[in-house]
Amino acid sequence: MAAAGHAMLRQDAVADLLGAEGRRSEIAALRSRLGAELPTVDPVGVAFDELFLLRFVLSFKSAAEAEAPLRACVKWRLANGALLRAARANHRGDEAAVDALMPQIKHVKHFMSGKLHAKVTGLGGPFYIIRGCLGDDKALRLYMEEHGFDLLRDFMLLQRETAFHICNAATQKTGKLVKMMTFHDMGGMNFSFDRKFLKQMGAVSKLSE
Repeated sequence: MAAAGHAMLRQDAVADLLGAEGRRSEIAALRSRLGAELPTVDPVGVAFDELFLLRFVLSFKSAAEAEAPLRACVKWRLANGALLRAARANHRGDEAAVDALMPQIKHVKHFMSGKLHAKVTGLGGPFYIIRGCLGDDKALRLYMEEHGFDLLRDFMLLQRETAFHICNAATQKTGKLVKMMTFHDMGGMNFSFDRKFLKQMGAVSKLSE
């Protein structure tokens, strides 16, 4: 599985990506579109720098298309300091800090079948491995009914934000644009999903754009 992942995962040099197809001009245009609304850093010190903006230009191809998603991203990051601090702590391996910042999250992970594996690829990128048949869907649903389905959304966002920190650190260290890979083992899965579960999955996908 890991060998296949290395073969499939393309990791380009950041310098090459910045130098190709007028991307620096698009990045400058994107920064200009936000102007003073684009802060220097977020609540945990992640810089809204050329590398951060490059990801949006690569995903949305132009400054015009990337403007709205970047605005939404900045707004979300500025409004969710606790989750960002928890992800930073999770990246450090400080479980006590994560539990203090998001106390109910530690219970959610016991029902989940996915796990983030850090620094697995050749350049230090993470894998997220999901084995759906191993999750306790009934117990998760009962817990969410009692404590709120937003906890599920926050748990998944915590995993994605932690993966971002891993990728960002590896990118800065190697000079390559490091990405996360997700492996989903579909064997034995029950495909009858709760609508509230699917709603949170959709929210996470939208926020991760």
